[in-house]
Amino acid sequence: MTPFNKWKWKPKIVRIPEDMMIVDPDDRMVRQGAYSIIGSNKSILSGYPDIPNLCLKIFDKPMIGSIYDYQWGSTFPETKAAHRSKLIDAARCQNIIAWYGLAPRVFDIILIPFNEGFYPALVTEYLEGPTDAPYDRFKTYLRIENLCSTLGITPCFPDFVGDNSFSKKWVDFQGFSFKEDYEERLKQRAQKTLLWSNNFYQSIEELRLDGFRKTPQRIGDLRLNDLEIEGKTFLDVGCSGGAFCNFLKRKGATTVVGVDIPSIAETAHEISTYLGYFGIEYIGADLTLARWVETHTPKYKPFDTVLYLSMYRHIGYPDYIDQLVKHLLIFETNGDKPDEEIETMLQNKFKEVKIVGAATEFDNRLIYWCTR
Repeated sequence: MTPFNKWKWKPKIVRIPEDMMIVDPDDRMVRQGAYSIIGSNKSILSGYPDIPNLCLKIFDKPMIGSIYDYQWGSTFPETKAAHRSKLIDAARCQNIIAWYGLAPRVFDIILIPFNEGFYPALVTEYLEGPTDAPYDRFKTYLRIENLCSTLGITPCFPDFVGDNSFSKKWVDFQGFSFKEDYEERLKQRAQKTLLWSNNFYQSIEELRLDGFRKTPQRIGDLRLNDLEIEGKTFLDVGCSGGAFCNFLKRKGATTVVGVDIPSIAETAHEISTYLGYFGIEYIGADLTLARWVETHTPKYKPFDTVLYLSMYRHIGYPDYIDQLVKHLLIFETNGDKPDEEIETMLQNKFKEVKIVGAATEFDNRLIYWCTR
């Protein structure tokens, strides 16, 4: 079973005006691939306002049957399996590899109705410039091949003749797929990285990873289901494995950003991508320093809601939190300071501060909603 089915993922259907072509033929981005066309459509890309330099990779055959079975690559029976794979697998592999600067980011998989069919498309990073020289293509592919060996991904048969590499990033992921033991290897990486006091910190139900902090119970305690999520922007400071980021994206948040130390952010990105949450932005940073705010968040900030959960003991309350909150801060205590002192601090910063509950699954830590 593909992980998408664990939360009934479906691609968005994005319609274009009847008088508009699927791509603008005069657009500077237009490129023709073997199985797709790369281009721009303002009507579609306007749905991703916070992400610059985007393009569409639109596949040339309409979907027949399920998106889960749609193939990237030749579908002729004589075509070797190494030259094709399921689109949802190849796109996830590409986005995992993108973390390491070796591929363009994938932000979404969508379906475009056109000529009585539905055409799959990737919303992805656009790469400027001419195709890389043959030697640079070779070096890029070797780096990807080594990375795939570590992660548990099967790369495609390399094609160094075509225009498969731009800006030292590989763009042709047909044939990439997950090895049978990939999910188990991912879980092992997570269990080594997402720790607190040598214990796995927060449960990730989709991967059957149990933590001493229970995500479903925390969602209830934090009253996240009471929030207006669809169309809103969120930041999780100290995001751990991205469980809350995944929840918010699943509920329709427009922008979701998670930040944690680099090794944790790397793992969270891989987990979210594998589970199909393409559009989450993860940032690896030293949270004690403010420079990550200016480096990574200007296009987003301030956020409608910021989650700051059990972080006070580790880094206090950095000044940058105030500039990141547009409307609501959700704050969970975790010792070191008396609750009364914490509450006074928050009251000095926000118009309204109220206790909405406590962490019933761990230590009864107080949970505050602080509004501007």
